Amino acid sequence: MKNIILFFGVIALSILSNSCKKDFLQRDAGVAIDMEKIFSDPILAAKFGDESYNYLWNDFVTINVNPPGNAVSSGNTRVNWYFSDECLEARNNQLQALYIMRGIYLEDNTLNLTGSDKYTEIAGSWQRAYQGIRNTSRMLEEMDKVPWTTEQSPDRIKGEQYFIRAFMYFELIKRYGGVIIYPKVLNVTDNADLPRNTYKECLDYILSDLTKAEPLLPLEYDPNAYGRATKGAVKALRSRVLLYAASLRDNPTGDKAKWALASAAAKDMIDNMKDRYPLEPTTTNILKYALKKEFILCMPKAQRGDELNFVVIPNTPGRGGSFGNAMPSQTHVNMYEMENGKPITDPASGYNPQKPYLGRDPRFYENILYNGAPWGSRPIETWKSEDGSTSGLDMTSGIAFAGSYYIRKLWPVERQVGGSNQFVHFPVFRMAEIWLNYAEAQNEAVGPDASVYDAVNQIRRRAKSAAGVAMPDLPAGLTQVQMRDRIRNERAIELAFENGRWFDIMRWGIGKDILNGPARQMKITKKTDGTFKYEEFDMPSGFTHTFIEKQNYYPIPLGEIQKSKGILKQNPGWEI
Repeated sequence: MKNIILFFGVIALSILSNSCKKDFLQRDAGVAIDMEKIFSDPILAAKFGDESYNYLWNDFVTINVNPPGNAVSSGNTRVNWYFSDECLEARNNQLQALYIMRGIYLEDNTLNLTGSDKYTEIAGSWQRAYQGIRNTSRMLEEMDKVPWTTEQSPDRIKGEQYFIRAFMYFELIKRYGGVIIYPKVLNVTDNADLPRNTYKECLDYILSDLTKAEPLLPLEYDPNAYGRATKGAVKALRSRVLLYAASLRDNPTGDKAKWALASAAAKDMIDNMKDRYPLEPTTTNILKYALKKEFILCMPKAQRGDELNFVVIPNTPGRGGSFGNAMPSQTHVNMYEMENGKPITDPASGYNPQKPYLGRDPRFYENILYNGAPWGSRPIETWKSEDGSTSGLDMTSGIAFAGSYYIRKLWPVERQVGGSNQFVHFPVFRMAEIWLNYAEAQNEAVGPDASVYDAVNQIRRRAKSAAGVAMPDLPAGLTQVQMRDRIRNERAIELAFENGRWFDIMRWGIGKDILNGPARQMKITKKTDGTFKYEEFDMPSGFTHTFIEKQNYYPIPLGEIQKSKGILKQNPGWEI
């Protein structure tokens, strides 16, 4: 593991060593000497290229306002879970979380939020992506001037820059739609006030960069360079890009040719890479501890402590202190099928509302900590007594106000009060997503043929109970619409808490159908005889979602609109 972490340690040191030079990566004026030095030295030039990795979305936290390389803390982090139906903000005492649920995304509002209180997922994503684009474009422009030696790999470095630039433009268009394409690094005399390119122009630009990157990148690296882009990462990004482009939001006419392209891209990855990135035999601890074979591109993490608590895991008061933000919603919990493969809404499923956690999809027990779940030396306790005078040990703080669940998928059991720090890695791409990409695209292109069933069942069969019993295959004879619903549910469960659900909701255009209204949670009452009563209920008004059509795209940050002198146009519905 030390060797694996080394590559990222070098990047962090490199970016931090230059953080005091405010203009180092921001503009050209006054830094010509610095740039000349960098690109006349192959070692410094290679480090400059490595810095591009710092701008990737590389953790479960979506985005933060700190410059790349700086530590993340709870006060300046906004995770996209609050936007979707996966999680709730633990106490809803942050105005940002309330504004997100109300669909008030603009930076400037009646509360005059500034600095780290701005919605960094909204405004920060724009800034972060363009900073990364600038770094990659600078590297590509200077590549041929560097006196490379046999110690460097200029082709690989060039391929990485094309890949990362494509990644950055995709992160922009999946949030904002068509954005400005900057064909070169701007100097201070260049006009930066340019109109937005169309979504199609941006898509073509991204695909072109991926085409350039793929032949330049290796199939794999030795452990010292784990986490760098590979041919497999290019194919995986192409699959994701084309899936989004084919989805309803950006393909409102339902053009099946776009779905066919997305299907072909996923199939290319499967046909050529499934043996290199085989699915893990089970989903046990899929993101924790050892790096997994199915990770196509993963940002390995050193052992993590308080930083993980603050930004990812709402540790229970009796386990890890009152830290953390996101708590799974009842809506998400209800998406897990029974172990017989039937939804809990099916009268034949065997679901018992008074034993709601019995006999569920094995991934439920891997993803969710619930009342009675075995955890360390004792079960989780998220109940209150009938008279309200006492509570379970995991409900003794206001942090549990938002519900009765915690995220097991990202919380190593060792990471408790007095426990040790542990690894929780971030997979940018893993093979499970590719199988699901193929299933979705192929179902939309031609319907639920045998290959669609096979792709989904590949994922289901490795979800195994403690006794080794796998989830059953999907039932035969599903219509295209029924298969669509099953695939969407499968994505929500398999890829839970991996930063994808919110963007799936946006690209499918279903936010208005599933997000409006009060959030749901579970009230658990411990009766005097020691048994429990379970009641689903609507959360208070502070946890009510509001979603309208315009939210399928983010607003362009107001600062960018205002300084463009009217040339940069806002997304529909967000104009002021």
